Amino acid sequence: MTGDATLLAAYDGVAVQALSERSGAASLIALSNCGSTMDVAHERAAAGAAHGTVVVAEQQHGGRGRTGKSWASSRGTGVWTSIVLRPPAAAAGGVLSLRVGLELAERLDAYSPVRVQLKWPNDLYLGHGKLAGILAEARWRGAQLEWIVVGIGVNTLPTVLGVPVAALETGVRRAEVLVAVV
Repeated sequence: MTGDATLLAAYDGVAVQALSERSGAASLIALSNCGSTMDVAHERAAAGAAHGTVVVAEQQHGGRGRTGKSWASSRGTGVWTSIVLRPPAAAAGGVLSLRVGLELAERLDAYSPVRVQLKWPNDLYLGHGKLAGILAEARWRGAQLEWIVVGIGVNTLPTVLGVPVAALETGVRRAEVLVAVV
């Protein structure tokens, strides 16, 4: 597994096995910290991880976004997760992050004081503040789709590394958000 990742038995105070069952994940890997959940998910997929395998981290120090942007994700301030998908190649169209965003916005509305809005092509906003980001990366072998990893970061507190951001309602548990995301 990538670098300094340490496996956790619980995430946000809830047993990993219970979260895996509640979310319907094929398996759920919770880490104390890592460079990027995307990298760990790609490693797991390359090793044969099943469709629906979820990687979540308390903290990331090498997260990334569209157009190569990088950032760190603070411990306890959000849900930082990646999901391995093994869809048929026909389902891997360029609008996957948009489709994920539409579904995710609807699910996060339950934890938000106002409707979550999708900002093309891969961000979710509350008012004028960014609530979440989505990144989809595919791996191919020639013309054959091997897997897709969808990374999702959702702010649950109004400040991430000292920067004001949009956040879900006060008191929302990250474990609840993780289940909704998966």
